[in-house]
Amino acid sequence: MLYTNATPGYYAPPVSVAVNMIQATLSGIIAAAGGRDAFAVKYRRTLNWQAPQALDPSSSSAPAAASSSSRLSPRAVTAVAVAVPCGVVLVGAVVLMAVWSGRSRRRKATVNAAPGAGPLTTLLVSDIQSSTK
Repeated sequence: MLYTNATPGYYAPPVSVAVNMIQATLSGIIAAAGGRDAFAVKYRRTLNWQAPQALDPSSSSAPAAASSSSRLSPRAVTAVAVAVPCGVVLVGAVVLMAVWSGRSRRRKATVNAAPGAGPLTTLLVSDIQSSTK
């Protein structure tokens, strides 16, 4: 609530004050959980996190490890996970713009077109009084 007060003349305290308040709150939560190690166990459980298991090369029941050349690095996986959705969104935006642009052009062409001759068309010829002297 330190940085959301919009009262005229109110000046927020330095960021260090807010950081110290957050640190004090977190320290209280960790102490209430039974210390840093107990808090870490509870926190990891809420995230469904499990420690990676080391593969024992002598164990025959362990699945064969993929060669390092066929496995993607974490950076590559992240790049693909970000690039594919962004690409799909970009292609979708381009398609929507093309469809919208085409419809807009057709709509303008029909709205701005001359009415043409027909039973509902009237021709009016007028002259403003004394404008052609």
